[in-house]
Amino acid sequence: MRKITVLLFLTFMSTGVFAEKVAVMSKVRGEVLLQREDALIYNQTPTVGTVLENNDKIKVDDGFAVMLLLDDLSQFKLREYTEVRLTMVADLSGVAYHVRLDYGQTLTDYTPGAASGFQIYTPTSVISVKGTKFWTISDPDQGDNVIVLEGEVDVTNNITGLTSTAGAGQTIRSTIDGSVQSSPTQEGSIPEDPDDSFGAVEPEQRTPPADVEVESDRSTTKRTVGIIAFFVVVLGFVLML
Repeated sequence: MRKITVLLFLTFMSTGVFAEKVAVMSKVRGEVLLQREDALIYNQTPTVGTVLENNDKIKVDDGFAVMLLLDDLSQFKLREYTEVRLTMVADLSGVAYHVRLDYGQTLTDYTPGAASGFQIYTPTSVISVKGTKFWTISDPDQGDNVIVLEGEVDVTNNITGLTSTAGAGQTIRSTIDGSVQSSPTQEGSIPEDPDDSFGAVEPEQRTPPADVEVESDRSTTKRTVGIIAFFVVVLGFVLML
């Protein structure tokens, strides 16, 4: 009984059980597909206002892009030919967004001082931020280029564990052979913002639609810590039996 309880607790901690709503679509251009967590294929077409839930996947095809508005009002933009999975996880240190970038180009504009953490996972690297703006260009066959526009970004290579930190005006190259290097960003290497590429016909919006209830970071964190605390108490009680 004790082993089963410990296993359930560790499973809870590793998967980050959390509230279902994690983001909302604020802009959609062209061919964009949605795959819910319980679906086997991409079978939905999201529109502005579509709420994304934990472990949903988004794929952008055919030269268009989508912008995601996260719960803490950070922005995550996807260019054409990009595929991501969005997850919110919780542990004793708090809550964090985990974005699995399978391939493609993304522009992150992460709110400084946000209560939740933010990491991007590619086949090659783990990219960690605390309030910054940067591009991630990922190719599973070659590696990643992380172009920092504002703030600082840490990039850790999955193969060697080597980490490099870069600030504004620098680019980190993380390769499939395990190397991580930073250098000044080359002129012409920064992708064009999707809003500029495909036209921003509506004003920039940093608030969710009125019919979408998105909880604040503070209440979200409190609920998460409360859930974890409950499981810790239950685990401690069982271990004493």
